[in-house]
Amino acid sequence: MPINTLKVSRLSKHYGGLAALADVNLNARTGERRAIIGPNGAGKTTLLNIITGEVKPTEGTIFLGNRDVTSLSVHKRVNLGIAYTSQKNNLFDNLSVFENVCIAVQQHLGMFQHMLGFSESVEKVVDSALGLLNLVGLATEKKQLSSTLSYGQQRALEVALALATKPKVLLLDEPTAGMSPAETEEMVELIRNLPRLLTLLIVEHDMDVVFKLADQITVLHYGKVVTEGTPSEVRANSLVQETYLGQHKS
Repeated sequence: MPINTLKVSRLSKHYGGLAALADVNLNARTGERRAIIGPNGAGKTTLLNIITGEVKPTEGTIFLGNRDVTSLSVHKRVNLGIAYTSQKNNLFDNLSVFENVCIAVQQHLGMFQHMLGFSESVEKVVDSALGLLNLVGLATEKKQLSSTLSYGQQRALEVALALATKPKVLLLDEPTAGMSPAETEEMVELIRNLPRLLTLLIVEHDMDVVFKLADQITVLHYGKVVTEGTPSEVRANSLVQETYLGQHKS
């Protein structure tokens, strides 16, 4: 039976009198693809930022496996297996695609040699980087500067950098935002083909993308979980139709 990789228990975040999140519970099992949806301001990105450690919760706990990580730093959570891709570009624009991934692999392994100082002793860094580029479909672009990639390719490279940390849980914040239809389909395929042992939490506004990728969907509204379930269950929920899905039909 699949085990819970990530558990969020009674999570709340208050900014003065405003509750950005209120008593949120979430259990994501190993290998699960879970989408987090809801209107703007529902608390979706706040939830991801609390899970990564960027934002401290007012109340509640976060477990990675059986370990309480609520008080741990972002860096320690990354080392334990929580990775995150945001909408902000975190690439080294003046370095090649290959160099970007190599640096991410080196950092994860605790190696900080300059790229030009590679030797046979760090062959595993090169092999790992090439494997990640193959996984995200960027092997043929490895010599290009990251700044010359298309927007969709840059987002794919961000995924490769996150995967370089060998995460157990990968959080994807709006992975297809701003993409053309063709780029969106490529990103959907990339996400679909990620290793199935990897647990995914995906915040996404494009409902076509959500229904293509998600095993489970959690719906937030005004910081609260209003429902969760399979895509078919969520699609049929009258409250979801009224408060969120209906917005995409107008």
